[in-house]
Amino acid sequence: MTLFARRRALTGSYFYPKVGKNIALSGTIDKDGNVSISESDDSGKQTGVFKGKWKPATDSPDPTLNEIDGSGRGPMARKKLRFWCRSSRWNSPRHAIRSESDQGGE
Repeated sequence: MTLFARRRALTGSYFYPKVGKNIALSGTIDKDGNVSISESDDSGKQTGVFKGKWKPATDSPDPTLNEIDGSGRGPMARKKLRFWCRSSRWNSPRHAIRSESDQGGE
């Protein structure tokens, strides 16, 4: 999963092996740090929703790093899938967030 955060907007994608391609993501971060991310297919139809919390990165000596911890469900998922993302500094001033989720994709 790769997300880019600019102010309170999120955009990005993740690779789901069963689909065999990147799936588009877009979302928001509210004033309390609640994250809502929607996945969509090539036509723009929403196919899944992920919810989480944007917070300072745990176990990091760098106070500028953030992370998202949450769960979601896509069209083929029978149960919620947990995901976790941590920001990196290589895309300043936007936050780039990369993760491997429990579903085995990136």
